[in-house]
This record gives sequence, structure tokens and C-alpha cells, in this order.
Amino acid sequence: METTNFIINFFKDLMSLTKENKEILRKYFDENASILWYATNEKFNVEEYLQVNSEYPNEWIGEIKRIEEKKDLIIFIGEVKPKDESCCHYCTSFVKIKDNKILLLKEFWTEVSSPPEWRKNLKVGTPIF
Repeated sequence: METTNFIINFFKDLMSLTKENKEILRKYFDENASILWYATNEKFNVEEYLQVNSEYPNEWIGEIKRIEEKKDLIIFIGEVKPKDESCCHYCTSFVKIKDNKILLLKEFWTEVSSPPEWRKNLKVGTPIF
């Protein structure tokens, strides 16, 4: 499978995940895959990743902003929001794939927020969006 389509389909299925359909993501993973969330210092196996994402509160929407491929490493940036768009998160993901299965998924999550007060006081920078 073409790598770009693989990642697009994975992300689309991730955004539609519920407790009732959590098995839709299993097909993307090697049974021994590791998933790392650096922002919260957590490592998951496939079962744990499926459970955490299928039980995540609220309904979420998202889109991939960019995909890059470098040899055996795929990097993509996703934008994720709750359906009410009350906040916005970005995830930079580093993915190792072998035989059309994810072996390793390293995710770096951040929430869009206002700059800290000390930086506002400097009166530098402008909003990105």
C-alpha cells in the first residue's frame, strides 16, 4: 500500500474510533507494535492503544496537515479538535512501517494555547491563525 494513503486511512479511522468499532485500527499494527506518547510519558502495546483511543472522552475531528517520508520513517502532523471546536491539538507522529504494518508510533502532542504572560509583555510575535 502506498505510504501516504496508508497514513491518511489510519488517521481517518483513528478519528472515527469508538468502543464499538475499535477493531478498525488493529489492521494497521504489527501485533508487537509499540506506541509512545511523549507528552504524557506513556508507552502502549496495540491492545492498550486501542482501548485508550476508543474510550477517549468526546467526539473528535481531525485532518492531516503534512506527511513526509524519509527512507523507512514516515512523519506526519495531524490537527485534532473536539467536534465543538472548543480547543485544538497538534500531533507530530513518527512512524516505522514494515510489511504494511506499524511497528513503532512515536507521538508528540500539544494543545494550542495563548503565550505566557511574560512573552505577551514583550509584544513580539503574531498569531499563526
